[in-house]
Amino acid sequence: MEKRELLAADLDAAPRLIGVNPNSEDIFSENTLNLLESAPDQLTFRFDGGQEIDPGTFSGIRVTAAGGDDSFGEANDEQIIPGFLGFADDDNSQTIVFRFAEPLEDDRYRIQIFGEDNANEGIVAVRNVDGEAFRPDDGTNEQVIDFDIELGAQVVAVVPQPIERDASGALNQLDGVVDVYFDDVELLGSASILDRSFYQLISTNDTVSNNDDEVFIPIVGGVDAVLEVNPEDQSESVRVRLDFGAALGTLSSVNGDSTLRLRVGNNSVVASSTNIIVPDTPRWPLIQALPLLVPTKILVRLAPVTEPFGCRKRSRQICPTNWFWITRVLMMNQAVAMRTLMRQDTLNSSTQISASPNLLTRLG
Repeated sequence: MEKRELLAADLDAAPRLIGVNPNSEDIFSENTLNLLESAPDQLTFRFDGGQEIDPGTFSGIRVTAAGGDDSFGEANDEQIIPGFLGFADDDNSQTIVFRFAEPLEDDRYRIQIFGEDNANEGIVAVRNVDGEAFRPDDGTNEQVIDFDIELGAQVVAVVPQPIERDASGALNQLDGVVDVYFDDVELLGSASILDRSFYQLISTNDTVSNNDDEVFIPIVGGVDAVLEVNPEDQSESVRVRLDFGAALGTLSSVNGDSTLRLRVGNNSVVASSTNIIVPDTPRWPLIQALPLLVPTKILVRLAPVTEPFGCRKRSRQICPTNWFWITRVLMMNQAVAMRTLMRQDTLNSSTQISASPNLLTRLG
C-alpha cells in the first residue's frame, strides 16, 4: 500500500489547473464559451495545492484577442501583453494573476496554458520549481479556455449641426441634424438603431426643474445609419444621423437660446411639460423640529422584548437587545431624528421611544 501511494504521488507531481476566474467572479468553464457583460481587470489562475510554480515559466500563459471575427489562428489575432503577471501574493506560489494593462474591448478571447515547449513559436511550458511541466486535463499539450466580452454599444461621439461639403466643394452646416457615433458595428444589423424613440432631444428651458422640459424626436425617416472608417487607424464606427426637421435653436418654445441634451438608447417617458411628475408622499413618519444643542438622554425600548441567548431578566439587570442608552449632545434637527428612528426600525418594526416631551416626539 505504501509503495502504491508513493507511485501515485510521483505521477501527480506535474502542476494541474484548478480553475481560472475573472476578477472575483465564478470560475470559467473549460468546455463552453464563457460570456461576460463587463471587461475583467484581471484573470486569476489557480493550480493544485502543494505546487510551487516557477516564475520563469509564466510566459506559458497567454491571452489572445480574436480581432473582431470570433476566430483564432489568423493574421488579425492580437496577443494581449499583461500589465502584471505574477503571484497573487508572496506566500502563495500556486495562484497566478494576469492583470490587463488596458481595458479589454468587445471581442472574443482565448486563454492558453502550455504544457509543452515550442522553440519555433517562442513557447515555454508552465513548470513547477522541480521542472515538472503543466499537464492539461485533456491530455493535449495546452489547456484552452475561451471567453467573449459583450459590452454593448457605447456612444463615442456626438456632433450637433455637423459641417459637410456639397458637390461643389462648398461647406454647409446642417442646422437641424445631430450625428451620433457608436463603437459597435454590429448595430448595423439591428432594427433598434433606426427607432426614432431611442433618440430624445430635450430642451431644459434653462431651469433646474424637468417639469418644463420639451422633448423632441427625429422626424419620420429622419434616422439613418452608415458604417464609417477612420482613415488614420482604420477603426470602424457606426454613424447615426438624426434629422429633427428644423434648426436646433428654433425647436424650443422659449425665445432665444436654450440648453439641449440628447438622450440615447432609452425610449421611456421622461418628466416634461406634457408629463409632469409630482414626488410621492414621504413614507417615513414626520418628525417635529427639535431645539438645538440640547443635552439629552434617550431611553429606547424595543417591543416585543426578545432575550438573547444567555441573558436572563433579573432585578436591575438590563439585557443588551432590550434596553440601551444613547447619551450625547444632539444637533436636534429632522435629519438626526430621522436617522435615529430608521436605526431602530431596522431592529424592530415597532418601537417605543421614551423621553422628555420637549425633546423628542414621534408622530403617526
